[in-house]
Order: sequence, then structure tokens, then C-alpha cells
Amino acid sequence: MGHASAASVDQGSVGLRPTTRPQLHDLVDFVASQPRARGLSLGTDGLRWGALPPQLAGLLGEYRTDAAGPTNSIASMELLGADDRRTTLSAFARCWRSGFAECTVQTAASPEPHALSLWDLREEVGTFIAVIVPGAAAEHPTVRPAPPPRLLVHTSSDLGHTLTADPAIERLLGWSVDEFLSRPRIDFVHPDDQTESVLSWAETLAAPGAVSRRRCRYRHKDGERWVWFEITTTNLLDTEGFVRCEMLDISESMAASDALYQREQLLSYLTESMPHGIVHLSSQGEVLFANNHLAAIAGTKASPIAFLDQVPREDRRGLYEAFERALQGTDSDVEGSIFRPDGTERRCHTRVRSLGSREAGVLVSIEDITDRWKQACELAERAATDALTGILNRRAILEALEQMQAEARSTGTATTVAFLDLNNFKHLNDEYGHRIGDRVLAVIAARLQDELGPRDELGRLGGDEFLVLCRDTDASQAVELGQRLREAVAAEIHVDGHTVRCTTSCGLATDVRGVRSVDALIHAADRSMYREKNGTSVR
Repeated sequence: MGHASAASVDQGSVGLRPTTRPQLHDLVDFVASQPRARGLSLGTDGLRWGALPPQLAGLLGEYRTDAAGPTNSIASMELLGADDRRTTLSAFARCWRSGFAECTVQTAASPEPHALSLWDLREEVGTFIAVIVPGAAAEHPTVRPAPPPRLLVHTSSDLGHTLTADPAIERLLGWSVDEFLSRPRIDFVHPDDQTESVLSWAETLAAPGAVSRRRCRYRHKDGERWVWFEITTTNLLDTEGFVRCEMLDISESMAASDALYQREQLLSYLTESMPHGIVHLSSQGEVLFANNHLAAIAGTKASPIAFLDQVPREDRRGLYEAFERALQGTDSDVEGSIFRPDGTERRCHTRVRSLGSREAGVLVSIEDITDRWKQACELAERAATDALTGILNRRAILEALEQMQAEARSTGTATTVAFLDLNNFKHLNDEYGHRIGDRVLAVIAARLQDELGPRDELGRLGGDEFLVLCRDTDASQAVELGQRLREAVAAEIHVDGHTVRCTTSCGLATDVRGVRSVDALIHAADRSMYREKNGTSVR
């Protein structure tokens, strides 16, 4: 950063000509040359004026409109007339853009002009600084640094020799016109762009009036920078005797494109390194981005939208609802299955996240949790399964009855419980041993299962006692069920060369609309079973 030129008082005017964005030492130099200068801080809205920051308290006196009065208050925008307030705010806008601005104002307390200069010193003192020099006028109220040129126009011969060079080249690339004319143009072109430049030049010379356009980088004289240009070449050899070259500086747009590309590359790297499928959706459900891991989960390289076709309908609804909630700003986690083209099932945990606004869309992260889901299912199945027979154990069958009764209360349907107790099973164990007895129990459990429908449940309460649960059955259906179960148990069983026969007592209890408790319903079926076992009732 260079120093601003020294300010001076010349016939009642104050002039500043900062050559670059000013710094604190530029302000110090200016204040040293203006004994009447006083300052105050300025808020980032350009309206609130306040005390100087501590760093400047000893360098610059504070501006006060009533220094001799009792209140000694800091000046405020209300002290300016309407026109001067607009002038000050306009200067503030210029200061924000270029770091410095000046104007002339008057206050209600004094009819004399005041030179007002505004300094953007937020990086050094944390605020904008307003400096007022009473009794002076700003000499250059609209001083702004001249912008660098963006367009250079040259002419060349058919052999590519530069005939004329734009004088603005020195401000843009640092080369003088003589330096530019003394070397072949290709010497200034980035090595990676030289081949394309030669081919483009050849295409331009192919026909009179031909126009070609390309982008390439030119070397700056400082040896450290390359400046991007969009170069339009027009073949005017037949009419003007030269080729016209227009070089438009596109460095800012290329830098922005490069920054965007770098961000996209970073996003791609991050998402590809994650073991999750990542999808960015618009508010309309269009896929804006998807990483490759999604295809690994789905088992296909079909589009991410086709991914939904592999999701069962009941799980798909949950994803749609989560998407709508995310558009409203609410995040959701959804678990469900997808079925790959080969028929295998994968279990996924899907995180649906809001991106802060509907316009930004929704971010979806899909994690394949199949292995731990299977482990959890296996553990749950083991916890609910009778190890000997493979049917539900006591805890699981009682929980199933709780659920069935809850459904009956909701739907108004009936639940039937069949309580089975094998007759004289202890004698079978005593005669053949427990190994044979266990095999017999497993066969009977399998036979009972075969008699049940897909919505019925079978469990082993313990020993030789079984419990059958049936949804939505009436009394006649229950009696028919009990008879089928007795016949299934009574059929001959062949185990390790032995032929074994078993019978069972079966007690039935039916409840409508889930009125009875689980204990009461089982107790009723148990009593019915004992009446049958004792020969008093079969129903």
C-alpha cells in the first residue's frame, strides 16, 4: 500500500488524492497537515456517528458541535440539512467501494463549509473514520481510482507480426508498446495455450472476414501473473490489410469460475470419500448432484430418481414425507429397504436435511446399514425364538397377544387363543429319553405351524405347552381350528427308528374387541384345556 499524497490547505480548500486504498498512516499524514481537522467514527450504515476508537484518541481530536457548551455531544446526522445528508451518504457509499471519499457539507451550528473526508479503516481500527476540517471545502469531492482497462485492440500482419499495440497494454500487462512490438505474440502466451492459439490463428486466415474466438493467458511483466483474455480475431486483410485482435480481460470471471470449480472438486472429493450415497435435490425433486457411492448401494448405475423404483411403496412414502418436511426446514431420518436388480435386499438409513431455504433444496445422505440390520434382526429373532422348536418363545408369544388385542380394540374384531398341553408327555420322556422327547416336540411344533394361516401366531410357553393365536375368528372357526390342531398332534411320529404317538388337550377362548386382558384370555383358554383334559368339556 502506498502513502496518500500530502494534503494541503490552499485558499480554503482541502484536497486528497489517494493513489491506493488508504491505510491508517495515510490518515495520520493528512491530520498532521490539517491542524483544524477533527474526527469521529462512523457506523457501517453511514448514519450513526460516535466517539473515536482508542487507537486514534491521541492522534486526532474529536469533532464536537458545542465544545463550549454544557453537553459536549458528538455530532450527528440530524445536524446536517437534507441535501447534505444525501451528499454524505453518497460519499459513504463511495468510501465503502474504494476505501476513501470526500465531500463538502454545512452544519446547522455553522454556515461555513466543512470539508468531510471518509476513510474505511475497518481492518486497522474496526470502523469507518469521518474527518471534518471546518472552514474548508473538499477540492476533489468525487476522486475515485481509475479502473484498469479491460479491452486491448491490436493489429497484426498475415504472418502474425504485431503492427500496432494498444497503449493501455502497459496498465494491464505491464509491458510497454515497444516491448510488446519487439517480440512475437506467441512469446507472451501461456505454454498450455499456445497450440490452441496457433490453430485459431490459422482458422482466421482461412477466409476473408473470418472471425475466431478463444480464451488464453498472457504473461504479465512481473513474471508472477498470467492474465486471462477472451481474444476475438477478425481477418481484415483483404479490406484493411491487417488482422484485428480484440483482447478482453476476463480474469475476474475466470477466477470466479476457477473458485467455483475448486469448490465443486472439493465437494466431489468429500462426497466420494464418504461411505454414503449423497444426493442434492432441488425443491422440485430434480437431482442437482449425486455421488458414485449411490450406485454402489443400489447395485445399478441408473439415475438417482430411478433409485426410488427399487424402494418398496410403504418405505417410499416415508421418503416423500421427509423430503416435504425438509423443504419446510425440518430434518428427518428414515429407515427402509431397497431391492437391487438381482433381487437382494439392502437396508438403508436415510438422512434428509434442509439447506436453510426452499430455493437451496434438500440434501439426502443414504447409508447402507444392511450388515448391522441383519445382525440386529438375528439378535431379535434369537431373543424371540424358542431354541428347541424354532417357534416363538414365551415372552414373544405373550407380546404378540398384546399386539393382537390392541388391534382388536382398534378394529372391533375377535381374537381366539388355543392353549395346548400334550397328554402324558412325561411318560414319553421316561420311556424314550429326553433326546427323543425333544425331537418329538420339534415335529409337533412344525405340524401345528402348518395348520395356521399367515396372520396366526404359534409359541411355546414351556415344557409341552403351546399357545396358538388367531386373528378375526368366530366361535365355529375356533372349534374347527382346535380339531385340526388335535389331529395334527395325534398323527404318528417316526424318530430314530421309533414310532411315537401323542395326543393333546386343547382349550379355546375367544374375545371380541380386545375387551379381556392378556392374562384373563390365557387363563380362560387354560381352564378350557383342563376341562378337556379332565373329560368335562371340549370346546
